[in-house]
Amino acid sequence: DTPYWLASQHRDDDVESVLRLIAQLNGKPCPTAFPKSNPVLKSAKRHAEFWKAMPVMLQWPTSLYSVLLCLLFFGKDFGYYGMGVFWPLAWAEVAGVGSLWPAQELFLTAIFGIPGIAVAMYMMYKVDRRPAIAIGGGVCAGAALLITRLDYGDERGLIGVLMFKLFFPTWQMVTMLLPSEIFPTTIRSWAYGLVAVFGRFATILAPTVVEGSHAGFLGFCASLGLISAMCAMLLPETKDRPLKELSGPADGPFYGATDDAKAATKV
Repeated sequence: DTPYWLASQHRDDDVESVLRLIAQLNGKPCPTAFPKSNPVLKSAKRHAEFWKAMPVMLQWPTSLYSVLLCLLFFGKDFGYYGMGVFWPLAWAEVAGVGSLWPAQELFLTAIFGIPGIAVAMYMMYKVDRRPAIAIGGGVCAGAALLITRLDYGDERGLIGVLMFKLFFPTWQMVTMLLPSEIFPTTIRSWAYGLVAVFGRFATILAPTVVEGSHAGFLGFCASLGLISAMCAMLLPETKDRPLKELSGPADGPFYGATDDAKAATKV
């Protein structure tokens, strides 16, 4: 988004510098000069204010995508900010591992998350967005159900912890990537902010639910994982697709593109 944001701020020289850097890092050719009349950059300069962005977000199917993304952000933040309570239980209540020092427990818990980052990076580069979220959310839902066994000292609860640590980064990282690929450039910052704020509500709610009932929290978390998987299937597939090629009913093959961007593809 950096070139578009810079263009929206009328910082044309910085736009050219960033585009050259992006081309260099990706091993792509880059023109020596950029035309000032570039329609994509012109569209970015028409960055919408909040009161202009809202009517666009309320149009179909952008309104549907906004609701689905709100659910995705709520689900991944609810799981993230509530699950931390259960990591000590994995060491304290499972036979054979309760003798670890607290520092060792913290270290091992953190170590378990490193392979999850590698899995998320692979999924982001090799797997389409919709199945990636479906896999991440679905596995985390199953993991949450297994973690319920921790309260009974069942070793299967530790398996649930490992599954969650391994696949939650995929659920989280792909969810955070989607708004920047789905929403049109002129409203993207406002749209991203509005859907992300629903995740903030989850950070407030999760500790209260955990305090009230471990089983209730884990059941709700499992439900949100499955809901996220279903929501992903209703979103357009965005991996390796420019806005004009997004699948979906709106504006045919040009969904998400401005009039200038549409015209640019016909030149």
